[in-house]
Order: sequence, then C-alpha cells, then structure tokens
Amino acid sequence: MSTTVVTLHFIRKGSVNDETTDDVLKFINTRYHRMFRLTFSPGDGARRYDSYLTDTRAYDHVNSVLSSLKHDDVPFESVQVTTALQPSCMYHVSQLVDRDVIGGIMAAVWTALHEPVTSEVVRDTDPEEQEEDDEEEEEEEEF
Repeated sequence: MSTTVVTLHFIRKGSVNDETTDDVLKFINTRYHRMFRLTFSPGDGARRYDSYLTDTRAYDHVNSVLSSLKHDDVPFESVQVTTALQPSCMYHVSQLVDRDVIGGIMAAVWTALHEPVTSEVVRDTDPEEQEEDDEEEEEEEEF
C-alpha cells in the first residue's frame, strides 16, 4: 500500500482557497525500502511529472525547492507543508529565510521520510454510538 508521506502546496498570490491553482509536490512511499515516488503537478493541471528518489535525495530535493523559492522572480505567496505524522502548516515564502522555520520544516520532512507510515482510514462513528463507547470505557476504568 502506498501512502503520501509529504505534500507541499505552493500557493500563488491572489489564490483564495483554490487548490486547483496550486503547484503540488508529493512524496509517496513505495514497496521498496527508503524509495519514494515524487509527483509534481503544476497548477495548470495539464500534466504531472513522476520520478523516483531515495529518502536522502527526496530530503535534498525539498531543501533545494524551498531554497529556490526565496529567490524566485515571480514568487509564490505561501507554502503549505503536510506530512502524514503531523498537522499541516502554512508558511509565507518570506519566512523561508528564517533558519528556525527551515529547520522545523526539514525536521518534519526527515521524520516523515524515515518513520514507517501506512494509511488507515478511520471513520467517525455515529455520535450516539461514540457516547456509548465512551461510557463503556469509563465504566471499565472504574474497575
């Protein structure tokens, strides 16, 4: 089973909650140890580019992309970083010069690339059923 472990959304200026205009870079684990499929989809949605990278090369690629954003003549406004192991975070491109910001992003990427992650979809139950489950757990804790 393949799981997207890191996703970067590059958000253009003036784009208001419209993911269809974002450039998207994803790292998806493969069945091969420490190998990831990289997919890059430009915001026009007309194409997608796929390649395969080792975990180290994937990490270096993210670092290179974030570094190049600081010098872009037609810059994106924000970058949203999502990993399978933590909530997504949004950064303004101007923050990418801060070593603490870059360090935090890269630490999250490193962890996501090196921790075993699998997808498991968990559906919320009916609220009444959840209340019953909670009550049963409380009763068990009392004993």
